[in-house]
Amino acid sequence: MSIRSIISRSGGAGRSPRAGRHAQPPALRAPRSRHRARRSFTLIELLAALAVFSVIMLLLMRFTNAANTTWTKSAANMRVYANARAVMDLIEQDVNGMILSTDPGAEIQLHDHGGVDDNFLTFVSAVGYVSADPADNAYGSKLVEVTYQWVDDGTNRVLKRREIGDSDGTDWDFLGAPAPPAVVTAWYDTAPADSFETITAGVTNFEMAVHPSAASPAYITVSLSLIDDRIPDTIPDTVAKQTERTFTRIFFLNP
Repeated sequence: MSIRSIISRSGGAGRSPRAGRHAQPPALRAPRSRHRARRSFTLIELLAALAVFSVIMLLLMRFTNAANTTWTKSAANMRVYANARAVMDLIEQDVNGMILSTDPGAEIQLHDHGGVDDNFLTFVSAVGYVSADPADNAYGSKLVEVTYQWVDDGTNRVLKRREIGDSDGTDWDFLGAPAPPAVVTAWYDTAPADSFETITAGVTNFEMAVHPSAASPAYITVSLSLIDDRIPDTIPDTVAKQTERTFTRIFFLNP
């Protein structure tokens, strides 16, 4: 068998090596994507996410407001107790230094105003210091006339204190004044009204009385109700009212 016939049988007839060089390559397939195309959020899904976010923000705001209110009340209570302690310490200092005398011609009286004209007690006290300020009513005086006054005009609720020393001339006139009503010109009413100085604000109630009577005093009771007047206006009034505290003290007089 010839070589040509062998090639013809093997299917190689009519094909030449050169023809393979110009044959068209098979069409290439587009590669498949390994990931599916991402789907966009629907309107319902966006609304649901917005609702959840709104609920979380609402809860966070409520928690923040509650924490702020709690902190404000705690700080207010601390200021109320600090103010009450300062007032009671001042009253105790004045009462401990109180001087009374029934010696003829050298009487030193105690007067209980009973809240008339917002005044309560007026008495003489050795306050234990001598003011070095010439503008002070107690300048150069170891004995002063002390008066406590509570003012509540609907806007200002303050506790005031007045001290009159010997530098005030005719206003320092307690010595030798007999007990009321024997005296016509009361020594405890001669000082000017503007000589009072504010001790503390936020006083919702104040009572100061001598027992059993001003003629024979044995002890003095003091009742003081305070709220914090520094609470911001953004805090409800109910919260400010919750800071109100009442303090009561009894001061026994030296025999």
